[in-house]
Amino acid sequence: MKSLDRWLLAAVAGHLFLFIERSEGISAYELIFSVIFYPGLVAWFLIKWSRNDQIIKGKSELFILLFLLFGFISIIIGNIYESDIFKGIREWMLFFPYLLYFPLRDYIVDVRRLRTILWIVLVMASLIALMSIVRYYTALGFAQYLFEIWGKRQVLEEPLYMSSVIIGISLLAAREKPRWLLFAIIVINIISLAFTFSRGYWVATVTGIGLILLLSDWKVKRRIVLWGSMILCSIIVVILLVFPNLFNAISEGILLRLTSIGYGDISFQSRLIESRTVVNLFFQSPIIGYGFGSLYSYYDLISQHHAVTWYIHNGYFFLLFKVGILGFALYFLFYLNRTYAIFSRIVSMTNGNIKSLICGLSVIPLVMLLLSFSSPQFYDRASVLVLTIVWGIAAGLKQQEAL
Repeated sequence: MKSLDRWLLAAVAGHLFLFIERSEGISAYELIFSVIFYPGLVAWFLIKWSRNDQIIKGKSELFILLFLLFGFISIIIGNIYESDIFKGIREWMLFFPYLLYFPLRDYIVDVRRLRTILWIVLVMASLIALMSIVRYYTALGFAQYLFEIWGKRQVLEEPLYMSSVIIGISLLAAREKPRWLLFAIIVINIISLAFTFSRGYWVATVTGIGLILLLSDWKVKRRIVLWGSMILCSIIVVILLVFPNLFNAISEGILLRLTSIGYGDISFQSRLIESRTVVNLFFQSPIIGYGFGSLYSYYDLISQHHAVTWYIHNGYFFLLFKVGILGFALYFLFYLNRTYAIFSRIVSMTNGNIKSLICGLSVIPLVMLLLSFSSPQFYDRASVLVLTIVWGIAAGLKQQEAL
């Protein structure tokens, strides 16, 4: 089984190839990831089956398998609506990494393995964040005006940065070491998240940290506030050192993005039009949806033309449009049950540091639910990975009563 354990670590770390580059077609990085991920995943299930090991340990775990099965049928439904089968398969496969939940559940047999998985995520996120910061620094060049500061923003893997900040703070709350490295990782990911100029993720990150404070005892609260103050001061110093001539412009751009949230924002209005269009289409096929690979058209206020696309900002509407009420119900029966299981596990924990860590991790599925009103967390590659890891850790710990 050691070879399967090594594969699991490689599969988690292999997501780095998916985050390096985003493309409409199949990139070389995706091929590398596929070679690492899919053969090992199939081998894990076949080995478990051949040994008569129990794969499904609870009714709720069956829901994700049923969802993927219905997703396959949904490709056929999409083809009936004249969608591209290849595109349908691509959309369906976005949900496959949820299957890592099963290997992760069986892998987490002690705290050391839990920490190994989290550190892999943190290191991976920090590498992507550093690449993003370097790209932003290079893109700014001789920028002098506010619109140039915002126009060069690095909109890439925001869920990964947000989750890494929450994981890092959770590990600090649990007295994980080395603290200086955790400190640096949090600073890097916050800076990279700031340079995305993505307001929803800023709000979600602050909300997540607020929920951690709410769930923690007073000792942990003081610890988080102390580290948080040091982190904020460090972020200001780093930006001053790296962008000495643009600090005021960057700060003004961030404040402008925050204060522009509201109905008057053209981006917000455009997403409302998008949502209304999708909802109207949903009511024409509410039970089974239009299938993976299906497209729709709406008037984009930003580009001032009718856009034909598969992408839907609202994650809830995406599922309802693609797989209807049936697929939506299967997905959320798994999502909500696994999230509830985290909190039920927290109640029975006796190890203070591990309890603080899991309290922190437990807020990630909650903020993902909030974010999904404006961005598609349920199938975003980074979000799927992080959610699967959080649920897998909670399920693994439940099997280890000593923790």
